[in-house]
Amino acid sequence: MLSFLSPASVFLFDEETEDSSQQPDKAVPSAYAAFSVLVVDDDFLGREVASCFLETLGVGSISIAVNGFEGLRMLTTHAPFTLVLMDLVMPAMDGFACVRRLRAWEKQQGAAHVRVVAVSSLAECPRVSEECLEAGFDDVVPKPLLAWHMQRLLAESSA
Repeated sequence: MLSFLSPASVFLFDEETEDSSQQPDKAVPSAYAAFSVLVVDDDFLGREVASCFLETLGVGSISIAVNGFEGLRMLTTHAPFTLVLMDLVMPAMDGFACVRRLRAWEKQQGAAHVRVVAVSSLAECPRVSEECLEAGFDDVVPKPLLAWHMQRLLAESSA
């Protein structure tokens, strides 16, 4: 391992491994392969972290929206999503406005309820969590998003 002390650290690893082309395929089908998840977040890193967790857990389809307007458009024009992970604070349309409009659209269209989870650094504040549930979110999880959060959300979405 090689590391440099600076504001940004660089880590290099050198590890010998077997040639994977010589090993039999041990891929196990994911319980989430049929899932379709929408990530709505204006923050690039937030989208990448969520997408990485979802890919690692074997989610079949991952869609991305960078603000509430784009997320609402995708939710109302695409095939139903199994789960939506949505940031609260975004430009153009925040998560609160987006989920309120989604719930109104679902009611007006007689559409199935889509599970929408607020993902925010504000989630630890009880007042904010209450506001999320009142607005129409189904659950609230804090940022930074952790692997066990994602596993729990996917497991609950399959029930």
